[in-house]
Amino acid sequence: MGDNQEGLVLNTLISCYENRGIFQNNQSTWTLEPPTFADLETELQSRVEDGCKDSQKLLLKLAATLKYGIFSKPQPSMNFPIVRFDLSALSKVPGLSAIAAETLLKQLFDRYKLMGEIDGRVPRCYALLDEVKEVKSSHTRGDGLW
Repeated sequence: MGDNQEGLVLNTLISCYENRGIFQNNQSTWTLEPPTFADLETELQSRVEDGCKDSQKLLLKLAATLKYGIFSKPQPSMNFPIVRFDLSALSKVPGLSAIAAETLLKQLFDRYKLMGEIDGRVPRCYALLDEVKEVKSSHTRGDGLW
């Protein structure tokens, strides 16, 4: 993306978060339900209707991501002792399951990071990945462990 499109994405995402009542300068709002790509698509469509041609171009650039709807659904609850995600249906599109896995892992990691450290520095969470070779990330050491 060029500078203008990056700026438009940032501005649009800020609007999406604010529409959900989440504000950067108010940490107590950070635990509210975050927006999804459906919110982003709706916001961009609204801007297109208001005459923003750059929003139309951005929608075209994001079309492949928005088409599958994987990031347009509300996030599943992770408030259970064991949470399992089956991403096998996404394997039909190369790379999509890796994107989904990395996104879910980052969300999980960020959630626990917001909770802060606990006494004894005992991990709050463990993530087990089947087919870890599919998830190449800067967060891993190569063996799938942080």
